[in-house]
Formats: sequence, C-alpha cells, structure tokens
Amino acid sequence: MSEQDAGSHGRMSMVDRRELLVSAALQVMRREGVAAATTRAICTQADMPLGAFHYCFHSKAELFRLILDSDLQESLENAWSALDPALTAEENLSAVVATYWTAVQADPQWCLVLSELTAHCLRDPELAALPARDYARYHTQVIAQLERFLADSGSRCSVEADTLADILIAGLAGITSSWLAHRRDDIARTSLDAFVEMVAATITPAASS
Repeated sequence: MSEQDAGSHGRMSMVDRRELLVSAALQVMRREGVAAATTRAICTQADMPLGAFHYCFHSKAELFRLILDSDLQESLENAWSALDPALTAEENLSAVVATYWTAVQADPQWCLVLSELTAHCLRDPELAALPARDYARYHTQVIAQLERFLADSGSRCSVEADTLADILIAGLAGITSSWLAHRRDDIARTSLDAFVEMVAATITPAASS
C-alpha cells in the first residue's frame, strides 16, 4: 500500500500517521481498556483503513513500545530530574513525590492503561520483554539521579543506589495502584508522606557523616 492509499490521511507522512495511530490506540485503551485495542478498533478510531496499521507498524509490539515511550510516561519519569543537592534528602524526595503525584492525579486513566498494558504484555510471548525494557530504562534513570544527588551533596545511603531506586519505584507504584482502587486522596497523601520519611531515613547528610 502506498502512502497515498492510506485512507483519508493519504497526504500525511509516515511519522504523522504513526503518531495518529498511537493517539487512537490510547483513546481506545482509555475508553475501553487495553484488551479492546485491536488493530481494527485502533484504525476505526483513527479513521484509517485496516491496512494502514500494517503499513505503519511491523507488529502490535512496535505500537505498544511507542505507547510506553510516550510523553505521558516521560512526564512521570521527569519527576526525578529536579533533585537539588542544596536541599535535604527528605525535601528532595518530597518534591519528587509531589511532582509525580500531580501527574498521577492529572491523568489517572493513563496510570490505569499503563497497569493494564504491563499485565497484557507479560501474558503475551511477543510482548513479554517490553515491561522489563521499560522498567530497566526507568530504573537506570532513577539510579543516575540518586547517585548524582549523593555525590553532589556528599550524603551517604545505607543501601545501594540500585536497591533504593527499586524501593522508590515499587513504593510509588504500589501507592498509585491502591489510590486507583479507593480514590481516597487523604489516604494516599498520608501513605506518600510516610513513605518519603522512611526512604529519607536511609540517607545520611554530609554534615552528619
């Protein structure tokens, strides 16, 4: 199929058409769940013929990879980029968690889609490697930010940076999952504050070393 044959979007570039299909897939997933995001449903949402999907993507795995790499996911990861060595560990973690939680509350449907998408991928042999790849990228970024903070501030941590990164990611994911179930902001806020306090206790500032 040529680009000109791809339905009403024939004049669009390949990149633009792929972005439109990713957007359509997210709309379907938000509205009906990941299981409903068949190639037919995605193309219908994008107002494209079914063949357009196979023209733009080699497989659904490629589409899901782009979704996991989307700006929505980046907005959560970017919460870790503002660590300031002039602030205490608890102040930094509080700022990170506040930024992260603002993103969660602004778009809970994306968090639900991400949870569903992860479970869906883990059950599909063709897609099973995607969550591990996505986690490794996130984990590496958090480790780098933690190590930079520890080096710049002269602080020490009672656990290795990779372990602390795993604790932070798992803890925030768990609180997010609980909040998606009960939607009690007060419970989530109390849990987040306690979590920050416990994690900060593993870090000793330079003046106390």
